[in-house]
Amino acid sequence: MRIEMKWRFTMAIFALATALPAQEAPPAEEPASQVEEVIVVTASRTEQALNEAPAAITVLDARTIESIPADDYGDLLRNVPGLNVSQTSARDVNMTSRGATNTLSTSQLVLLDGRSIYLDFFGFVMWDFLPVNPNEIKQIEAVRGPGSAVWGANAMSGVVNLITKRPKEMVGTSLLLGGGELSTLFGSISHAGVSGNMGYKISGGYYEQDAYDRPSGVVPGSNPPTTFPAFENAGTEQPKGDIRFDWDLDETSYLTVGAGYAGTDGIIHTGIGPFDIASSSNLSYGKLNWTRQALNVGFFANFLSADSVNLLTRGSDGRPLGFEFSTDTYSLDVANTSVLGGHNIFTYGANYRTSEFDLEIAPRGTEKDEWGVFLQDEILLGEHVRWLIGGRYDDIEPLEDGVFSPRTSLLISPQPNHTFRMSYNEAFRTPSAINNYLDVTILNQVGPFLIPADAFGDVELVE
Repeated sequence: MRIEMKWRFTMAIFALATALPAQEAPPAEEPASQVEEVIVVTASRTEQALNEAPAAITVLDARTIESIPADDYGDLLRNVPGLNVSQTSARDVNMTSRGATNTLSTSQLVLLDGRSIYLDFFGFVMWDFLPVNPNEIKQIEAVRGPGSAVWGANAMSGVVNLITKRPKEMVGTSLLLGGGELSTLFGSISHAGVSGNMGYKISGGYYEQDAYDRPSGVVPGSNPPTTFPAFENAGTEQPKGDIRFDWDLDETSYLTVGAGYAGTDGIIHTGIGPFDIASSSNLSYGKLNWTRQALNVGFFANFLSADSVNLLTRGSDGRPLGFEFSTDTYSLDVANTSVLGGHNIFTYGANYRTSEFDLEIAPRGTEKDEWGVFLQDEILLGEHVRWLIGGRYDDIEPLEDGVFSPRTSLLISPQPNHTFRMSYNEAFRTPSAINNYLDVTILNQVGPFLIPADAFGDVELVE
């Protein structure tokens, strides 16, 4: 067993690493010329070489992740070309591919080992709900551009898929502690081992940061003079834990069982003002995956429970607008790849997902059911030319009609590591439960008066 301890300070004050001798010396690193070709799965839902992916994709491997000085996933992914990252509070990170980033990034799908952490009740991603530590990540695949043809709704501007290491790829115990500006403190611990055909991993982590400073007084250049909204920023505290078991059933298949928890608090900025999320807010999950060669069958359940209060907007009773929300999501997904005739590689699959909502400001938005199927054919036209064509159909409540997302790509590879790609993709985002069912009365300041105004969603919205 190898034990590694690291102390890392954001301002690079010092670093300390100690290691106990391992029972077996680790293998020497291979020269770069012998490193195997990078394999990705996110662009087509099947394993393929990076240069054969039918979409623009960037990969951050474990070595790159370890070398980047980052406090959070926003800092880490700022290094991806074409990915716009913004941070508006100690915990509020938003990302969008090939576009400006809103306070709620609604068009970027984020996955952890294929499990969605996109919160479609409001239409955004809370990156602090990732239950794993950075040292557990094998690689991050960032697809820039539409991804609905294989991943369905909300992969409109891109997909980020974080793929974790199997327990047998991280055997040992590691401890990381650090700190930095804004009283930042973070720590993580993980332990993984292998016994026979079973591998296991258990990990935990904690992150804490004080509030960001924010301006006060008159907004520079405003006419007539306007003052900044009067509220205080909040810091964040984020505990997390994760556990995973892998069973190698035979040489070509294995079973994975996992569960985890991630908590958070702090400010989230929305179109109806900033909400301060209570410290009891959390997302827990459970998952079961069976993989046999290219066939993957996966089930996961996400359980979100959170409470918050708006720092600017007041309800009809004159008090700050409260927003308590919880969601239970259950998802079943199947995908496979088959080679036919030596010239056609078919990738196909289907999924079904159901969600139950309890939303204080949208009481009529109680559930959502969706299913989808996809098929794509990669046609080998010659040694240097491939043509991919495919599409996906999704049926999502409460949309009246189903949505078809086509894609096609022509790839020309004059040399093994050089590819010219011409592609066309369509993608979409569904209205959130808040978009459809918002039902709240708020008080608007009009001169010296407070005027009540009703805010309603629209169930007739389309994708």
